[in-house]
Amino acid sequence: MEKKKTSNNLITICVNAFNKFVATFKKYGVATVTYILLLFLIFYSFVINPININNIVEKALDNRHNQTQQLKEESANRRMAADEILIPIMENIAERPDVSRVLLFEKHNSTQNLSGIDFLYLSSTYETIDPNQLDLDYIGDSFQKQYVTNMLGTEIMGLLRHKDYLYYNHIENCNHPNHRLLHKLRKLDAKSVMLIPFRNSKNQPLLILAVISNTGDFDAKSVYEYVKPYENSIKQALM
Repeated sequence: MEKKKTSNNLITICVNAFNKFVATFKKYGVATVTYILLLFLIFYSFVINPININNIVEKALDNRHNQTQQLKEESANRRMAADEILIPIMENIAERPDVSRVLLFEKHNSTQNLSGIDFLYLSSTYETIDPNQLDLDYIGDSFQKQYVTNMLGTEIMGLLRHKDYLYYNHIENCNHPNHRLLHKLRKLDAKSVMLIPFRNSKNQPLLILAVISNTGDFDAKSVYEYVKPYENSIKQALM
């Protein structure tokens, strides 16, 4: 009985309050009452219960810093995972008697033109050499921040979008003006070059594995068959 009486009292209070609220709107108008409510909210926010703007800004900056740190940590973990996958694969290829070195090229951007359009570059990020050829030296430093179109040329860029791999032998006879990568490798004593692309969902080759021989021809097909089972793992690590 007491519970029912209390419930009825609450309903009566709510109804009376609502009627007074409606009566106020009728008496003073919607605009006036809204203006008064707005003034009350401002008064409440800055006097009765002031908002600490500094705390809000600091909290936002902390959240952004934590997100940035988390992204950096995730990126570093992915790179270490890529090392564990790629380096053994490249070392195994480089140990073949007909292969001299293996390079991995990655596409990246780092600068923009005045219109804000990114430049696309190609850089060698991994390199392994034949441990039995003691006169070999590393050449990866010669392939840092190379402009993609200039380095590959439109023909090679187009073929890499559709072919499983490209194989060029006797590159000492290459006279194609746009095959700058082959000309540069030839000056570094390369005789044959194989390019294996790793493409994204838009069929763009973002990674290119270059297998190089300084002695002559090599069996490109068997190299590709060795690499193919690791294709998805390499993509997941670096793409």
